[in-house]
Amino acid sequence: MYHLTTKIKNAKNSSSAAVLAYRVCINLMDPRDGKMKYPHRSADDILTHFLVNWDNPGRSVGTRPIYQNIIDEIGRTETRINSRLFREFEIALPKEANDKNSEELVKSFALYLARKYNVVVIPAIHAAPDKKTGNRHAHVLVTTRMVQRDRGMVFLGEKNRLINAPTMLDDVRRFWEKVLNYFYEVMQIKKTVSCDSYEKQRIGKIPTIHEGAFHRRNKGHRWQTNQAIHSLNEIASQGANSPAEVWVNVENMRTDLGRQLEEKNHEIALLQNEIREGLEKTKLSSRQMDQAKRLKVIVVKAISEGGTTAEITENLKNRIVRDGEDKSAFFRLKKSLPPAGGDDELQRARDAVGLLALLFKDPSDETLEKLKKLAAGVTQMKPAKLADLSDPFFIEALREWEISIENPDKPEKMPDELEKKPEPEPSM
Repeated sequence: MYHLTTKIKNAKNSSSAAVLAYRVCINLMDPRDGKMKYPHRSADDILTHFLVNWDNPGRSVGTRPIYQNIIDEIGRTETRINSRLFREFEIALPKEANDKNSEELVKSFALYLARKYNVVVIPAIHAAPDKKTGNRHAHVLVTTRMVQRDRGMVFLGEKNRLINAPTMLDDVRRFWEKVLNYFYEVMQIKKTVSCDSYEKQRIGKIPTIHEGAFHRRNKGHRWQTNQAIHSLNEIASQGANSPAEVWVNVENMRTDLGRQLEEKNHEIALLQNEIREGLEKTKLSSRQMDQAKRLKVIVVKAISEGGTTAEITENLKNRIVRDGEDKSAFFRLKKSLPPAGGDDELQRARDAVGLLALLFKDPSDETLEKLKKLAAGVTQMKPAKLADLSDPFFIEALREWEISIENPDKPEKMPDELEKKPEPEPSM
């Protein structure tokens, strides 16, 4: 993985002491306001830090007095409100590198910057935010002024304009590419990296964005964006030589999926029409409807007259035999009812006939209670209180149900819709 980014720290938005304190985890005083700046992080996150090109041209140990001396020099020379204090490079270190290898890689990078631009370089190697999937990384701070030495004294002199030149970043990125590839060659690892974009390399992938520890830990929007990019690269990179071609593949896939969805919706519509036609064919015939209506009236009257379960059952049997076309009218209706097929009206008729058959076969209080609920217009899917035959509201509901048989065009009134004003119990 190749990662190198750079940013400018200026006096308007940053404190030189705070910037350096956070990188090396050492308390430093800001010369502008005289306040102490603290790192606000654990020292365990810092693997190592050092200096290049300050008290000697090479590498030296970074201590608090030396760092404070550099901050004081920056405060002395950078007096404008928008002065550039540091240029910072952030580089990812390879997972294959151990602590010693990582330090040598960063040292090579720091020496290159110091020799090419004659500036102070302060690298700090930080541990990976995510120890399982993350890389070690280094923050490399570079002063924007060149180092000068006179009679054993070292100080910051003139601005180095090359440090902000447009070609500087490309030179630095290519040098870091060479350092990493040399490391892989020495370690005999079959791997190479490039600072060029996927577009220039003609690689059919969309580049990911920098996540950062916060977004990776909390699965923020940057982490989610990279997950989406990984998925797109996995499914759309076949045969593509550039990210532009990947996007073309993605658009083609989206078009194909849209066409497949349209076909599936058409199939679903045809199935719905078949089901609708089937339901229309399974509705009750006029003769079955008349039988069901008469059966409904019989059930209402028998339940309203009350009595024990056995008495109500016997009453129902006698009424069905007496009021039916012949003795087997009820049983013919039970046998001839077609499958409900999702039709609510037909399902209620089948439920009522099924409960009656069960009640005749083995009279029980539980079956009778279910039949009372069905007579009250309450389905099994909606829990309700047990029917109370002494309740005038329940009797009124039965009366409304019976009236609806004689007036089929009048909408039925459910028990929950009745006005809650008690009325005297009607005479039977």
